[in-house]
Amino acid sequence: MKKISIIFLILVITNCTADNIATDSQRSWCYSKAGLAQVETLYRPSQETQRLWGNLRSARNLYENDTGNEFFLPAFKELLEKETQSSLELCKIWADMNDID
Repeated sequence: MKKISIIFLILVITNCTADNIATDSQRSWCYSKAGLAQVETLYRPSQETQRLWGNLRSARNLYENDTGNEFFLPAFKELLEKETQSSLELCKIWADMNDID
């Protein structure tokens, strides 16, 4: 019985910690789109760029509300390179909002 409890606890912890950070494919997608975070105003941005930028700001707001931590969007790409916990969590939210697996 004790072994089953330990295995169950390990599975629960693994699932809880893995679900809130971006997968490899989501990280790649976020990194390729992260330049949007570095430029707040673009000369005649496309509708797709505007939509992605709006989604990123919404994702940041959700992240900040959930964690209580502020996130500086212009540093997003650099933080993704370093694979910081905060950038991976924000990436996960943003990628999920855009149906990226």
